[in-house]
Amino acid sequence: MKLVWPGNELGQRETRRFLSDLNALNVRSPDVYPRASDEIPRIILMVQTLLKRGYAYESGDCVFYSVKQDPEFGIMARAIGLADYPSMLITANERGNFPNDSRKKDPLDFVLWQAQTPGEPAWDSPWGPGRPGWHIECSSIVMHYLGEQIDIHGGGADLAFPHHTCEIAQSEHYSNTVPFCHCWMHTGTVYQDGQKMSKSLGNLTLVSNLLKDYTADTIRLLLQSHHYRYPWNVSLRI
Repeated sequence: MKLVWPGNELGQRETRRFLSDLNALNVRSPDVYPRASDEIPRIILMVQTLLKRGYAYESGDCVFYSVKQDPEFGIMARAIGLADYPSMLITANERGNFPNDSRKKDPLDFVLWQAQTPGEPAWDSPWGPGRPGWHIECSSIVMHYLGEQIDIHGGGADLAFPHHTCEIAQSEHYSNTVPFCHCWMHTGTVYQDGQKMSKSLGNLTLVSNLLKDYTADTIRLLLQSHHYRYPWNVSLRI
């Protein structure tokens, strides 16, 4: 189930850049670098299992996870202060969960398998050509390499909801193992000169650029000079 798609060039280029930056910072390599594109058969199996167990449904050549079938949905969201359905819905809307999608039974339902749209990569599936949803590829990779229950899961604070919330739901109902993860570690948001650093704002400071003026040890010392969980501000002004 191999895909040949011109957009692969972008992914390969950015992967090379990422690995080059890690090497320049003297970061030890993990045993494996999993690729979501290699997980398609396992992802399809996960989606089929969730369908059979009643936690998912087909709609418009897509497959969605049904939050109403999961009384425990949102346990991670509640841990970060999203205590009820309305607050989760507002945050999901802010983060592009497309709550007004008419194919959904509930605005908080999230896609497990996305039908192909023009210009995007696609793989064959029982529901037609498409691609995995944003969340399920992570569950598939974790279970493939680490097992159905893990000790530590990391990520940015903005991933706690909806991404990690959805990851918990689909993982636990696929494996019937609770909890999916014992310890979640969310890093604080990074700001640059008081503004959130993000690709959409174009205010990124790349490691490759920092290395032109600073040593790898200097950069590593900076990154370790604050608690990982707290937001922090970086300024390159002198």
